[in-house]
Amino acid sequence: MITALIVDDEPLAIKALQSQLEDFPEVDICETASSALEAVKLIKKLKPQLLFLDVNLQDDTGFDVLECITGLQVAVIFTTAHEEYALKAIKVDAVDFLLKPIDFDDLTSSIEKVKKLFSTEMAASQHVAQKGETELAEKLAIPTKDGHTFIDIRDILYIQADSSYSTIFLENQKTMLVSRRLKAFEDSLSTKEFVRAHKSHLVNLRHIQEIKRSDGHYLIMKDGTRLNISRANREALTTALNAFIKSI
Repeated sequence: MITALIVDDEPLAIKALQSQLEDFPEVDICETASSALEAVKLIKKLKPQLLFLDVNLQDDTGFDVLECITGLQVAVIFTTAHEEYALKAIKVDAVDFLLKPIDFDDLTSSIEKVKKLFSTEMAASQHVAQKGETELAEKLAIPTKDGHTFIDIRDILYIQADSSYSTIFLENQKTMLVSRRLKAFEDSLSTKEFVRAHKSHLVNLRHIQEIKRSDGHYLIMKDGTRLNISRANREALTTALNAFIKSI
């Protein structure tokens, strides 16, 4: 069963979608919301797996709703009468984009995409679980427009904030731009050898080459990148690095 929340400021649109979703017993509509503020409160309270999210709401936009729930894992299907928002929807990793009035075949296709997404995640989790909890801690799921990419946490050198996005710098000199704030990565990686060295970057202790105290405090990473250490984070970083060195 997939728990879902409908967010739309048009009561008739909500009723129409609810009626269509009656043909999908695998989708359980746990609640509806007519404003961005109400939606954010319900999402944080109920933690639905899926959002049917209108773009233009009474008080804000659907994109603003997503800004307020960064870090929560939820699949998103945008529902709107405005086709021009499709590209922006892709950039925030929405599962699909449905134009109103919603065509039943298009809705069916969207539901299938969600089911495939969740089945893929479950299969990946089960596969990793068979290898033990250590292996589970070594993978990070990165959302893409087609599903998720799983990267090895040990390959991450550091993650840098870029407004509402983050850029992941990998050991193979590749980078990944992700529609997720740095705080969300900090929360999920805080116990996995990652420490906030500065408000703009989260570093992997495994790949710190040097700590420099001249010319201000900064790090030299394995790839030669120089990253500043903020005054507020110096002590915590040093403590974490010493503990990590003792553990290996």
